[in-house]
Amino acid sequence: RKETNSTVGRIRSHSTISEDGEGATNGTDVVHGFRTKASTAMLPPVMSKKIDSHPLSWLEFQEDCIMTACKDGHVHTWDRPKEGAGENGHNSSGADNSAI
Repeated sequence: RKETNSTVGRIRSHSTISEDGEGATNGTDVVHGFRTKASTAMLPPVMSKKIDSHPLSWLEFQEDCIMTACKDGHVHTWDRPKEGAGENGHNSSGADNSAI
């Protein structure tokens, strides 16, 4: 891929345009610069777990759970760890996932 130094043509949405309460755009736009992948920090994973034999196609974080779906449409709901979880990070109730 060719690296470009310009951000022209890289606006992916109207996120740089602010609106007042009536839907009219304000005269001032806020434009944030583009960061290359090489200049963005990569954080190492805290944990990894194989959740399905099929490729993952969807991931959603809820306040009380994590939901996943595979390419074949299997949806799983994973409970978040509760306070007082064991040293290995597993929930003390033993139920760490359930299929929908």
